[in-house]
Amino acid sequence: MQKSFTRQPKRFISASDLHYPILRSLDDTKALLEWSEIEKLLSSIYASNTGRPSYPLLTLFRALLLGTWYRLSDVQLAQCLYRGLLVRKFCHS
Repeated sequence: MQKSFTRQPKRFISASDLHYPILRSLDDTKALLEWSEIEKLLSSIYASNTGRPSYPLLTLFRALLLGTWYRLSDVQLAQCLYRGLLVRKFCHS
């Protein structure tokens, strides 16, 4: 007998969750998320003392959020980061 389908718990805010009326651009997401708290949570699992220096933590996390919010594949996200000034500004701010 086949098991019933169970959904994974939400880990990120999805595009459908962003019904906040003030959001007009990516700059406005700063009002919704506390970036310093996110950085504190993720810093313990991200840092490594060996090898090449890693990319800034929040830059990668913001890029992953954009990929999740806009349902982008890795290739599409890379293209957006390469071409889109607004996307780059969001990831590096």
